[in-house]
Amino acid sequence: MIPNKKLSIIVPNYKNEKYLERTLKSLIEQTYKNIEIVVVCDKPEEDCDKLVKSYIEKDNRIIYIKNDERLPEKNKELNPLEWTKLMNNYKNMAEEIVLNEYVFV
Repeated sequence: MIPNKKLSIIVPNYKNEKYLERTLKSLIEQTYKNIEIVVVCDKPEEDCDKLVKSYIEKDNRIIYIKNDERLPEKNKELNPLEWTKLMNNYKNMAEEIVLNEYVFV
């Protein structure tokens, strides 16, 4: 990995709090510290919301994005043009979050 470059880690979640907690704990404990953790929850339930917020209090590298609707549910309602606009909005949101830093996959 290139030294001192920020690593952006996207963590999607939908009703998987059990694994989300383990994932966040693991990411926070990594030896490479120049990271940001972007947690994206679709239709988060109260437990998920509390869990992510508790980790945000412990570590300021966590960014939390809540989607009020689950994407596949929204997909059923959209025509192809609306779908493309929605995907562009998500792409733009992601670009703002990483602030022109490198994203390694």
